[in-house]
Amino acid sequence: MVPKAQRYDLLAGLFDYPQDDYASRLDRCARALEDGDASSAELLKPLDDLVRDMSVVQIQELYTRTFDINPVCTLEIGWHIYGEDYARGAFLVKMRQRMREMNVLESRELPDHLTHVLILLGRLTGDEADELAARYLLPALEKMLTGMNDEEHPYRAVLKAVSQVVRGDHDVQVVAPRQHRGDPPGWGNPLPVFGAQRRGS
Repeated sequence: MVPKAQRYDLLAGLFDYPQDDYASRLDRCARALEDGDASSAELLKPLDDLVRDMSVVQIQELYTRTFDINPVCTLEIGWHIYGEDYARGAFLVKMRQRMREMNVLESRELPDHLTHVLILLGRLTGDEADELAARYLLPALEKMLTGMNDEEHPYRAVLKAVSQVVRGDHDVQVVAPRQHRGDPPGWGNPLPVFGAQRRGS
């Protein structure tokens, strides 16, 4: 099986802004997944079939309509968990700190962008990786999938593939984010990914 870090890097590439190499990104990712998770690789096929007949500009427009214009499908994981609450700021700080410690380069996107979360998760192990998957990534993916009305949207299948891969690598119970976001950081859905447990917990 392709190493976890490599698989997650390739998945992350599918959510980076499309360039001339986007079709080859899809192909490399599908081949990496096929070895250990053929069903996840198959979920990439609708998007792969679509982009083969599209120009780069058309692919970019599809990406923008899907993720940049529609807030329900924003790729910023912290927004799905905390909304505009200031607790998201604490999450961003911790993500940036851990990314630096794990030598994950920060792009023009915020630290909680799906590309960064996937790349970091691919390098984390044990409880730390499980926490990031269960408390942040998987709940955010569930919200995105729920909010995406078009069942046949090719990016919906790609999000399902990511969720399936993460669940396969992390046998965890997903922690649903709190609906009320008025509590201070460390309450409700705390930030334990990097060991910042709430006092008394």
